[in-house]
Amino acid sequence: EGFWRWLSLTRLNTPEEMPVGAILARVLGVWRSCVVCNLLRERAIELSSRWQYVLAEDPEGRAQFLESQTWCNRHAWFFKEVASPQTRGRLHRGLHARLEGRIGELLTGDLSCLVGKSVSRILQDLVGERTCPLCDDETAFRRALLAELARGLTSGSLRLAFATSAGCCLP
Repeated sequence: EGFWRWLSLTRLNTPEEMPVGAILARVLGVWRSCVVCNLLRERAIELSSRWQYVLAEDPEGRAQFLESQTWCNRHAWFFKEVASPQTRGRLHRGLHARLEGRIGELLTGDLSCLVGKSVSRILQDLVGERTCPLCDDETAFRRALLAELARGLTSGSLRLAFATSAGCCLP
């Protein structure tokens, strides 16, 4: 996958792509905190960079994001740290315009559909169903990463590196 290539070539400064097991062996001995948390953060940085490009430069991708995706609270704060003010501004304007349009449609229609609904349900209907792309990726990546770590510990190839590392804080 592109992430492992990116990590080995740019973050670990290796001359060529390293296999995942070799990357784990190397970072286990270097990082002084949970290897899984560190790799999840590296992965989030790399994906946020991709999303920043899409949201800033790809009108079709931006429209797709505005229609069905969002950042959860945790990843919104993370994205705020790594994204440019221009990207955040475009995203905010797009989300605001979409929500404003839906409120306008609601106010010009029959409001009887709102009777008996809670405010949170009305807001959820206005915003629509959305997913956080970083949460979706994090879940799959964590599963794959823990499986690779378990394989390395079972086979013995990562035992020494893991024994001298800070370990793993995830259950």
